[in-house]
Amino acid sequence: MTVRFGVIGLGAIGSVHAANLASRIPGATLAAVTDIDSALAQATARRLGVPAVLTTAADLIADPAVDAVVICTPRDTHAPLVIEAAAAGKHIFSEKPLAC
Repeated sequence: MTVRFGVIGLGAIGSVHAANLASRIPGATLAAVTDIDSALAQATARRLGVPAVLTTAADLIADPAVDAVVICTPRDTHAPLVIEAAAAGKHIFSEKPLAC
């Protein structure tokens, strides 16, 4: 079984997680990315061969092609995004801290 991941936030740690998911984690595939810096999201997708660049975190969370989300955004956004992803039935990996 392959788990299709989406990464929200492609700064320093998000880029590391995205690269690992794209090529180093057996059973995982990087299906989508998003970042508030759309040029960074596009460049990351091209570099890693990611099929989808989505405009917002909400779009990524709602995408049926994404089974699990990796939340690598500023810490004050972690809890709301975790709640949104859980409500959408996604598996979740969130950077710490979970909330401020």
